[in-house]
Amino acid sequence: MYQSQLWAYQYALENPDEGDPLKISKLALLIFYPESVLFENGQANLTFPPQWLEVEYNHDGFMNFMKEVNTLLVGPLPDEGETCKWCAYRHKGEEIAHHLQSLPTGDEPPF
Repeated sequence: MYQSQLWAYQYALENPDEGDPLKISKLALLIFYPESVLFENGQANLTFPPQWLEVEYNHDGFMNFMKEVNTLLVGPLPDEGETCKWCAYRHKGEEIAHHLQSLPTGDEPPF
């Protein structure tokens, strides 16, 4: 799931627009997933043993992914659909932004 994000970090660090490139030798995720929960004396104690998950860099896979992203970004907007969760998310963001713009401004927060 995070491999394309890690690939983007490696690509950016090894191919900077300015400055010296950095050679990346490994990509990995440090994962913390709860292993156990103990409720004792009104407290919850959670155990999160760290796990190291290496991710192999795939230059061709990354470049193909970036081509797909570019095609999407420069292409026409897709039609909206009633069941489209991204459309609902975007509209909710617009609704919140318009609400925030209508709030009074001043030196003090509105709460």
